[in-house]
Amino acid sequence: MGWISGLKLKGVVHASDGSHVLLECGGEQALVTIRSAPALLVDNLVDAVVRMRGVGTLARDEHQVRGIHLIVPSLEYVEVDQAPVDDFSLPTRTISSLLLGNGPKALRRRGQKSKVS
Repeated sequence: MGWISGLKLKGVVHASDGSHVLLECGGEQALVTIRSAPALLVDNLVDAVVRMRGVGTLARDEHQVRGIHLIVPSLEYVEVDQAPVDDFSLPTRTISSLLLGNGPKALRRRGQKSKVS
């Protein structure tokens, strides 16, 4: 497992713990470590479409890539292509209406839910 400098990834941030994000890139996932950034700013990247530059490693099993770990020095190396939607700007939906979709792709990444009366 060697280091690759100048690695660039583009994808959607799905989760954050304040210093790491899970990035979905074309159906594959990558773990990204952001070295110097306030945790709140990193957390605010969830659901954003981003481009990140840094150094990375590829975990391989024989000749197949099994995982990517990208290390980004700071938020200066992160470009937000599409900011996450403000949860409160979305229309409210009942939980039962969420079950009427055609599978997971029918749901938005985020949505405001209302309680059932």
